[in-house]
Amino acid sequence: RLQRAPARPVAMPMPWPLVFVCLAALGPLHAGSSELCDCSVAELTEVATSEAGVVEATCPVEQDVVFLVAASIDSMSTGDFVRTTSFLELLLKLLPLPKLRAGIVTISSGALQVSPVQGNLTDLLGRVGVMVAQSGESFLAPALQEALLMLATQSNNVPRQVVLIINALPVDLEDAQTRAADLRAAGVRVRLLWVDGAVPDGVENLASSPASSNVFSVSGFDDLIANVERVQDRVREPCPCPGGRTEKLPGPSSLLAAMSPVRTLQDGEHEIQDCSAYFPAYSGEILLTCSDGSLHAASTCSLACPSGLSLSIMVDETIGIAS
Repeated sequence: RLQRAPARPVAMPMPWPLVFVCLAALGPLHAGSSELCDCSVAELTEVATSEAGVVEATCPVEQDVVFLVAASIDSMSTGDFVRTTSFLELLLKLLPLPKLRAGIVTISSGALQVSPVQGNLTDLLGRVGVMVAQSGESFLAPALQEALLMLATQSNNVPRQVVLIINALPVDLEDAQTRAADLRAAGVRVRLLWVDGAVPDGVENLASSPASSNVFSVSGFDDLIANVERVQDRVREPCPCPGGRTEKLPGPSSLLAAMSPVRTLQDGEHEIQDCSAYFPAYSGEILLTCSDGSLHAASTCSLACPSGLSLSIMVDETIGIAS
């Protein structure tokens, strides 16, 4: 029995096999028309059931990070320092070492390198375990300068970060702002974790722009552990979406297709493709967006069969033509 295709292809269970083949001509039809030559059904079904690849390369992203950690007993208690080191240990365990390499410097009256930039988690945890608080006021500029030197010795052309974990205004704020500017000029992202409620004026300027993604705060040392996953998400570089890698994504009318970017998209980047590349009977555009290694699709696709088409349907080995 022959029946016209619905105005839009719909997914419905069929108790018998159907084969749709485009043969000859009708007039031009568009979504919403009372008559539709839906010659896209076979092609769309084939696309929807094809195997899609998985984005798996280049993730996690290689990167170098230096943590500058407040360690002055003039601005924190011994208990606060213990909470800070416990937070740092947990953060290191969550980060994707050894792809991510970390170094540690403490901030007090001077800069003390606790660990060079490395990817050995066991060694890093051992060094954190023997960190001690120091007397004296907090001078931040020497620690920032030390971080710049540590990152400059790394030969890898990878993203670089400095993460400040501080709870008090440094004595040398103006000098620290200059050293932070030097880091940013060298292509190093500077992030700030403020451990005392609202970030005071002048301190936010230490971080890279925009502040919305590079400055974050917690109410106090007791809240550090509760926010460790949030900090880990900020520190870890998001993954790109490699060109040619496919993911099964929804298109018009909830149909699926194995879509892939032509070129590698960095996190947040977009690529526009024609709907017809995946849905031959549709016109419009598909916007592919990369979000931390995963593709997302949004479309303006609308059904528009070209003129000069008819539909051949085989039902239970009987072939007929709808026109």
